[in-house]
Amino acid sequence: HIGHPERTNAAFYHQDIIRLGTGDGVSYQDLMRDPTIVSHEVGHAIIDALTNLPFSGEAGSIQEGVADFLAGSALNTPLMGESSFLGAPFKRRLDNDKKFTDRQGKMYADSEIVSGLLWKIRS
Repeated sequence: HIGHPERTNAAFYHQDIIRLGTGDGVSYQDLMRDPTIVSHEVGHAIIDALTNLPFSGEAGSIQEGVADFLAGSALNTPLMGESSFLGAPFKRRLDNDKKFTDRQGKMYADSEIVSGLLWKIRS
């Protein structure tokens, strides 16, 4: 748990520890109870142990996309953040049509290119 007593939207893996905030109640709630969030962070631990891939730049987009894919595959859902994200029915989706030419240079936006490709291969 991080942020106590403040409420935070942070959820991340760093130095072999998964840290989860509670959500601020505006954008996110109960991050620690969302199986896609928890599984996504476990995915980062697996990726880090196997590849030591950096968490920033294009490698960060690959990290995020593969972590989403691992979580979605384990839970059999293409929707990430479905039970914790308050701004929409979900935060990111793996069953998308994004392609390499859609890259924006933004880690999470570009991660959907990776997760979408992996989800298509899985399907």
